Amino acid sequence: MVLSFPRYGSELGIEHLIWITPLPLLFAATGVGARQGFFLGWIAGLTLEAAGFSWILLAIRTFSSLPPIFASLLFAVWLWMSALPWGLLGCVLGKIRRPAAVLWVIPFWVALEHYFPRLFPWHVGGALWNTSLAHCVDLLGASGLTALVFLVSAALYLSIESWRGRRLLPWGTLLATIALVIAAFVYAGLRRSSLEERLAASDARLRVGFVQGAIDPRTSTSGIDEVRWYLDATEDLIRREPGLDLIVWPEGAFGIGVPFLVDHPKLSPWTILAQESARDPEKREALARLRGLGVPIVVGAAAVAVDASGRPTDRYNVSVYLRPDGATSIYRKNWRMPFGENLSWIPDWVRSQFGLTHVGGLTAGRENPVFHLGERPFRNLICYEAVLPYYVRPSADGAELLVNITEDIWYGDTAHVPQHLSVLVLRSIESRVPIVRVTNVGPSGIVDATGEFRAGSGTFEPAAFALDLVPYETRTLYEIGGFAFPALAGLIAVGRFAIFLIRRTDSRHAT
Repeated sequence: MVLSFPRYGSELGIEHLIWITPLPLLFAATGVGARQGFFLGWIAGLTLEAAGFSWILLAIRTFSSLPPIFASLLFAVWLWMSALPWGLLGCVLGKIRRPAAVLWVIPFWVALEHYFPRLFPWHVGGALWNTSLAHCVDLLGASGLTALVFLVSAALYLSIESWRGRRLLPWGTLLATIALVIAAFVYAGLRRSSLEERLAASDARLRVGFVQGAIDPRTSTSGIDEVRWYLDATEDLIRREPGLDLIVWPEGAFGIGVPFLVDHPKLSPWTILAQESARDPEKREALARLRGLGVPIVVGAAAVAVDASGRPTDRYNVSVYLRPDGATSIYRKNWRMPFGENLSWIPDWVRSQFGLTHVGGLTAGRENPVFHLGERPFRNLICYEAVLPYYVRPSADGAELLVNITEDIWYGDTAHVPQHLSVLVLRSIESRVPIVRVTNVGPSGIVDATGEFRAGSGTFEPAAFALDLVPYETRTLYEIGGFAFPALAGLIAVGRFAIFLIRRTDSRHAT
């Protein structure tokens, strides 16, 4: 399963290994009893999570500055929790008495996979993000692909059991599985072709400029040097690419490492910056150059909120939309990273004891307002938010594009970088909304409504480039009601379990 996902699957062309990855656990755990099944499933999950998400250990060390032994201990606790769903899957398989009952495990896993709280939400079917089948997620989301993957493995399992003489060949299951897989491929091909024709025929075009600095925020002292670099790169880009409709800087670029922006309840950022620049020549220079760009720009910033009297109240991670006419809009990040930006669940004395007072102090925003680029409505997503299906779906409603600014330098040159991108592509296809993605380390680019990702240069290197975007808005089946597929699967699993309990009770009474 690790080989099916980035950075191996699509890069090496072996992502279709995912179709057979549930098979070993099906053979090992089915019918062995709940306790042994749980152990087998938990060991499988522990191996998978440790190998596939080793970058989380690096993130914990980077965010917290904990001593290696404590960071490793925290990572071990996270591994134990992450392997729990796989243990539950093995437990259910262990209670199965008839091979055909493995089909009832599919809705159980679909619901568990989707709703179990994870640091980095992902789906087994997400391994197919870069294949034609990814176009099916606008029906039932990534959970639909997971269900299809498990159905194929279950059909193979039952067929092999038949070959071994343990049951009759499950013709009905085989035919239904083949029909569903063919239908999925046909739908995906037709859907993509239709969208490509629509986008090619559209007269709407936006020219978007991308600026990624590959600057480590941990080396910043004042933030002004980094802002100067972004201004230099942006001015050069405007000279090379006249006619830009929008420019985007990544998360934290406008004041990397330190709060650079004051978030006032009544005054706009332009006004605040003008007031501050009167006392700070460096900020005055930056403000003048920003105003002189002449192009609307979205920048990521660290912001300190103040009340009407100017007293600091909260710290936010924000996306600021600055227009040449002086109009300004601010989006305050709603969903914070569970560890790096949100440690409210850890008592202050514990944070102080372990040196965690410098992280987790950000306040969450409460809404995601619609911004307008001319007549084109768009919304913002900051970093982690863009992988959350329950947040991207409502954010895409009424928007012709989403702007995602992010900072992935915390995870190093690890599998996280392509994993993050793969999930973003799935979110775009689910709602058929183009996403402008600008990250400090790359790859920055555009995920269009067909799910195709077009990028500039590589990762961990500075770049400034421009790409064309076709705004697009539609209502997919996923947005209308397909997002409820995991909930429906959960109800089916609960109903099946209730029937099992009733039958067992009746059997005992008859005995």
